[in-house]
This record gives sequence, C-alpha cells and structure tokens, in this order.
Amino acid sequence: MPEKINIEKLTRLTEQGKNFIRNVCSKTGNSLLSGNDGILVYSDDGNGNIVNKLWTANVKNDKGEIISKNSELAPLLINWYEEYGRAYDLDPNILAAQAYAESAYKVWAYPPQKLKSTAMGLSQFIMSTLYDVAIRNIYRNVQPFFSKTEIAILTKGLTAEKLASSYVVGSSNRGTNEIARKNHPILLQNVMDNPNLAIKAQARYMKYISNKCNKLASTTLFCYNRGSGLTSDTYTGAITNAINYANEDYIKEGVNYVDRIFKFLGDNSRKYSFGFNLDFTFDAFATNVIESENI
Repeated sequence: MPEKINIEKLTRLTEQGKNFIRNVCSKTGNSLLSGNDGILVYSDDGNGNIVNKLWTANVKNDKGEIISKNSELAPLLINWYEEYGRAYDLDPNILAAQAYAESAYKVWAYPPQKLKSTAMGLSQFIMSTLYDVAIRNIYRNVQPFFSKTEIAILTKGLTAEKLASSYVVGSSNRGTNEIARKNHPILLQNVMDNPNLAIKAQARYMKYISNKCNKLASTTLFCYNRGSGLTSDTYTGAITNAINYANEDYIKEGVNYVDRIFKFLGDNSRKYSFGFNLDFTFDAFATNVIESENI
C-alpha cells in the first residue's frame, strides 16, 4: 500500500480523474441512466407484486433539462464530486473512485437478487443508512446537513417517511415491513433521479468516518464498507477490530474493496486511473504493514 494519503489531500479532481469519469461515460447510449438487474428484492409495487422493470433515471443538468446520454452525465459527476469534496473537506478523487467501485457510475444501480440488499444508486447506500445520513441527519458534528428541500426530494411519495421503521425491510413487524417494501422502489427512483444527493450522502458519511479514522483513506474506506463501528486511527487497528468479531472472508472483502479503489486511484498499469503515484506491494494481514494514505 502507498505512503500515507490524506483524505483531504486534494480539493479538485485531477485531469486524469476527469478523464477517468469521461471515459466511463463515453459509451454510446444511456446504460448509466437506464437499466435492469433483475427483481428489486424486498419490494412491493403497491399491489403486492415484486418490482422488476426497466429503470430510467430523470437526471437534470444545470439548465434543468433531463439528460438522455451517458456522455451528458460526465460533466455533472465532475462538478458534483468537486462540489461535495469541497463542502466536506474531502478529496473528490477518492469519492469518485469509491463511487465507481460501488456502482460503475450507474445512477440506477441496485444489487442482484442473490445479495438480498436494498443498496441503491451511485454510492449504494442501503435504505436505513440513507435514512440516517440524509433524512434523519444524524452525525450532528458533520455539516452541511441535508436541507428540508433535499429531504423532501428524497422522500417524495414515501409512506411514513419520518419513521426509521419505514426504511427497514427486515423488521419483525409485518405492517412496518410492508411499508418499507412499498417505499423501496419509490426511494430508489428518487435516488437515481438525484445522483447529486447520493454523492452528498456518500461524502457526509465518509466525513463522519474520516473524523474517527485519523483522516486515513484506507481506514475510512474499510469502515465505510465493513461498518463504521470498526473505526481506528490506523488501518491495522480497524482490521484488528474486525478480527475481534468477524471471520476472515468478511475482513478480506473489506481489504479487497480498499485495494480496488486504490488501484483506480493510482495503478499505472491501467489505461485510465486518477493519476496518483501509489505502491501496491501491500499485505493487510502482515505485521509490518505500512499505513496507507490519508483522505
């Protein structure tokens, strides 16, 4: 792993990072704006049916016009990652590389049925986490908060949108579970229509974790993926916290997540990366681990 990267290292996307985003968005058509990955688990169309349809995002550009091509998404993503990187004092390159690892910039993204997850959108927040970070506005020491207008956009059409139980599909209360299932496809549509708010939620949650992780990018990313309860001021400390209660496969998934994002940031063997100069001779389970870069 590389020398220490601060999660506040850069305030702008590198030119290589902008080209990374443009390249992903260069494919013809609208595959980043519309698609289907099978049934939407834990969903109800309002008539007792599981939702399985072609999802299409209604993303608007700065002029308020709905975009229809992948290429039109690129400048918006570039602006939003820089905007929310500045707002939360985070490196936008790390945010953009992380989002690519999460969703490949498919604003409509949701997990396949076998994963049994309500993750959604660019940053793949599950419903309950999105509720906490954006709608409930927890983490009162992380500003800016989500405004009333932004919350209204995310919760448009939802039932009992102020209740935490309305976002928990695994609730033991059957009635509450039914509400969450009906809310799931509506919330997904709201998130895909407003990817800027998905990025804001990602940045706000990352800032909360970063504040507890000595601003280390590796540690913050690991805890974003494996759980904010694992926070530590060192990467090895976070992994040790995970070892205390999780199996090796669970930990390796988090380590691989961090490694994949760092390769997007600076693997020079890739045609496109964010242009960081990183060394990837790293073993997360080694006793002589070198701490990785800060966010």
